[in-house]
Amino acid sequence: MRQNWDFVKIDDYQADMREISDSAASVVTTLRADKSDLTRTEYGSVEAVVVGTITHYGRPALQVRLRLTGDLVKCVVSQDAVEKIGLPHSWYETWSNQRVLIMGEIHYNEEGKIARIEAKKISVIEDKIIPIDEVRGQSQSTAFW
Repeated sequence: MRQNWDFVKIDDYQADMREISDSAASVVTTLRADKSDLTRTEYGSVEAVVVGTITHYGRPALQVRLRLTGDLVKCVVSQDAVEKIGLPHSWYETWSNQRVLIMGEIHYNEEGKIARIEAKKISVIEDKIIPIDEVRGQSQSTAFW
């Protein structure tokens, strides 16, 4: 039995590779051009853990780790919040590893990630243990538990 082999010319193969390469480059250029700038400022709140105290252009600030993403973000504290919190030298002792809710201006970078927070109010989120009976309620049967 005889087999027929189709041979591809090297020149044809190189021409095809050039077309594929040009197409790929065109797609990459288009994707880069379509990338939107997601820079914006929103008003709201984020949950975070305080990991340090710093300054931002001479203003008191906290370094926080965001609860949802784990990103480290600078949180600049407003003068009103500073007065409510207390003296800066006691901040680290007071706020270190505290879970907090930060309310204020949330600044996003061009990728849409939180870049900086201008805090108007900071509240400590206290963890507390709730007895199972409170979760169940008084009227529920324990048959399902």
